[in-house]
Amino acid sequence: MKIITETIRIGLVDKHRLVQNGMKALLSNKSNIEVAFTASNSAQCLERIVRYGADLLLIDFDQDFELGFQMVSDIRKMYPRLPLLILDDSNNSGIVPRLMRIGVNGYLLKDIDVSTLIEAIGQVNNGGLYYEENVVIRPPIEDDSEKAPESRNSRMASLTNRENEVLKLILNEHTTQEIAEFLQLSPHTVETHRKNLLVKTGSRNTAGLVRFAMHNNILV
Repeated sequence: MKIITETIRIGLVDKHRLVQNGMKALLSNKSNIEVAFTASNSAQCLERIVRYGADLLLIDFDQDFELGFQMVSDIRKMYPRLPLLILDDSNNSGIVPRLMRIGVNGYLLKDIDVSTLIEAIGQVNNGGLYYEENVVIRPPIEDDSEKAPESRNSRMASLTNRENEVLKLILNEHTTQEIAEFLQLSPHTVETHRKNLLVKTGSRNTAGLVRFAMHNNILV
């Protein structure tokens, strides 16, 4: 498990006061974690970020999915670089790709143990991504050969520098472990980047990534 070596100030966002208090009690007992504030909605969260500040937001995703997406989008627009970690209990296959496109840094199901939550907080706070291994991610099935060049180019532009690095290493047939060692990342983070690449490029597997690279003239 990744060890947290600095104090991380967290903003907790959940519409239920009981859940807020429970999460606050749980995290406050952990060394190097401080709960900066709690909030019930996006407006309250944005106001309290200004007032109290936070290194990371831990957001309990609402069962009203559209309301949840709107809340996350509002926060991301105002704070594009603030790490966002989502807690959810649905494992709905359509949720994660949308959250990835918004720019969420991590996604966890609520049946995780505390050690996984602490590991995810540390990794996301350090600039990484953390998507739980049991999360179902189903990228859309699309044929890039039928897409206009502008559409493919916009997808290429949406890839981060790190995702481009991972993509090129995948295309060179490196394993997850080899990529992790080369980029000095954890294997879990590499797999998260791989999932993100599948979603962003509309690919189902590595063959789809190869086709995407060919359409975009990506040199390996």
